Amino acid sequence: MLASAVTDSIVVWTDSGSRDAAVIFWHWSREWLSPVVQAIHDIPDEQVQKNLASLLSNPGCPSGYHGLRNALVELADRSPGATRELFRLAWRAESNSRIGYHLGERYQSDQADLLLADLSARPRPLGSAADDAPVLIVVPFRDATGTEHRVRNAVACLRALTDQSFPREHYAITVVESDREARWQGVLEPLCDNYIFARDAGPFNKSWATNVGVRNTRGQHEVICVMDADVLADRHFLSRNVARFMERGVQSFLPYREMFCLDPPSTSAAIGERLFGAAESPSESRLRGFLIRRPPGLCFWIRKTAFDRVAGMDERYAGWGGEDTDFALRVSVKAPLDRWNDRLIHLHHPPSSAYVNGRTVNHHIPPMSWPAHSDIGRVDRFEAGGVR
Repeated sequence: MLASAVTDSIVVWTDSGSRDAAVIFWHWSREWLSPVVQAIHDIPDEQVQKNLASLLSNPGCPSGYHGLRNALVELADRSPGATRELFRLAWRAESNSRIGYHLGERYQSDQADLLLADLSARPRPLGSAADDAPVLIVVPFRDATGTEHRVRNAVACLRALTDQSFPREHYAITVVESDREARWQGVLEPLCDNYIFARDAGPFNKSWATNVGVRNTRGQHEVICVMDADVLADRHFLSRNVARFMERGVQSFLPYREMFCLDPPSTSAAIGERLFGAAESPSESRLRGFLIRRPPGLCFWIRKTAFDRVAGMDERYAGWGGEDTDFALRVSVKAPLDRWNDRLIHLHHPPSSAYVNGRTVNHHIPPMSWPAHSDIGRVDRFEAGGVR
């Protein structure tokens, strides 16, 4: 375990994928990771240093990872004192860092890419929501990158949501595409119950897009799930989480403790196994990626009464940074906020968060200051003359 803590810390420190997955958490974790990286260079063991060099040159290579971990275990067996300080620092990092690492024993770095065209060729999902569906899933979305990574992920997300053990007529899926133009309507609309285009030429505003979806979807919904378009849900995702509302007093919760941010080969493997292989959930033995510990966003479940009580998400947040934390804090004041021990899969895409001089793009917004009487979810908010 301690040898794994060392190798995990080195990969998180070295591999740029950890920063892409959660740049803020990576900055917060540096003070714990850096001493581990410094200390291992002082270990006077030829096999440790040889495998360390291999891992540093290619942090995604399984042979370098396993080679270093095994060399540390062997050294600790021969001479416990040689690794005592290194292991102490590694456990301190493991206890305080917000980013962990997972490398499955069957991971293959040469996994062929699954593209949007591959998913679009699949048959259209069957079934739709009833008008009085008690559950509403809102997926705020934008992909203006030109790479099709995010829209590929969104298609995978929606297809996984339509392949559920929970009765299809009991949940409605609303996609809100917020952009200067409806780029992906033809791709997304056939995969959901409601497609809404919300015009906004500025930075992507997840909060506003979420509120648009909640306010402008027909029907009376008891429970709302706000879902990032990069989540790949398992087949029992809805059954498991809807059942959690059957406990007395449950009003809101985050269904996971770890966000499993996959690398590109693992993303293709996970989508292929879940959607093409008809698996209930991708096998983690085939996956590699970074574990973001206790993040505030990605997927949020809340009763409609509690959502209305806090006036939804704060629509002043534009770009990525702080909106999910603010929402969770405001909800926790007005309603019980639980967290469950699931692990949610996050599909890979180019990084979107910005962290400049220790601040997010929304650092100027006072947390928890969104008025509870705010008029939310107006589709025309950012049309010509709209106030940002």
